[in-house]
Amino acid sequence: YSMSSWEVIEPGEYKYPFALKLPNVNFPPSTDDPVGFSIRYIWSSHLDGPAFNPGLRSKDYIIPYRPIISAPPTHEWSFTQTIQNDKRSPVGNVTAIVPRKAFCPDEDVDMALTIESFSPDLIVSAISYTLYKHNDGQIQLQRGLARKTKVRQILQSTASVPGNAGSVRVPIQFHVPTRLVSPSFQSRHINVYYDIVFTIQFSNRSSLLKSNILGEFTLPIGVTNLPHNHLLHIQNLTSVRSYQQSKEPPVFFDPVLDEPHWNIPSALSTPPPSYFSINDLPSQFIQRDREEKTSFTSRLIKPGMSPELGDPIVIVSEHKDYE
Repeated sequence: YSMSSWEVIEPGEYKYPFALKLPNVNFPPSTDDPVGFSIRYIWSSHLDGPAFNPGLRSKDYIIPYRPIISAPPTHEWSFTQTIQNDKRSPVGNVTAIVPRKAFCPDEDVDMALTIESFSPDLIVSAISYTLYKHNDGQIQLQRGLARKTKVRQILQSTASVPGNAGSVRVPIQFHVPTRLVSPSFQSRHINVYYDIVFTIQFSNRSSLLKSNILGEFTLPIGVTNLPHNHLLHIQNLTSVRSYQQSKEPPVFFDPVLDEPHWNIPSALSTPPPSYFSINDLPSQFIQRDREEKTSFTSRLIKPGMSPELGDPIVIVSEHKDYE
């Protein structure tokens, strides 16, 4: 190989435009949660020094990265759960009717809750809900499995409850924000998922002393960044590979081109031919590995006693009293 040449530039400001194409690989999204499991994508520029001398490097610029994750086909689904009071006694059944299984940021969610209390004396008096984002991290250590969890509150709101006799259907409407909302993702060390926790308050209408009972209902929800009907609008999205299986890196190329130049001659990407790549070489040209053997002995070695060990030598210590 030949050494790369270099040019001398005068002090000043220079621009070197480039384009970057990411491979068809689902890299994990950037995240800082939980602590110790952050994933960061960093930009930095490098200037090589002449003749392999040390070069220069700019400071690091951290940028957010979101992989393209498509939502599953639109299909209404329902989820039912029995809620309990603080004494672990069943209070009622709650069913969530959701129009689809995953939503994108900046989308409206229009769903409904159907609540049925087990006691005829209980009525539904209030409903509040909170959207949570969970970041779980785990890594295998020498002494076991280390786990860490970070939970963020994305939004919180209340729903108006109409008059009821213990059974009611309540519409729930909210807007998925864009801040702090990255796609649901699972990798080797991190797991990002979302759920909506509904806090339902029941009131006892027959008791002289008014008492309230609180119960929680947790609804899992998926978050993506591409609706399912846009799946075919992005080229090669249906053939995305896992980053754990593909080692294909991003490609930098000339920005005047629309795509990187893939038709590179194989001679530019393979080692040059070797002068000793002939199949049949004379024995004197065949290079063999050198064989070495080290033997240790505590006996006194006399000349000619063990020819395979060679001639004995006397090692003189720095201390004159020892040889």
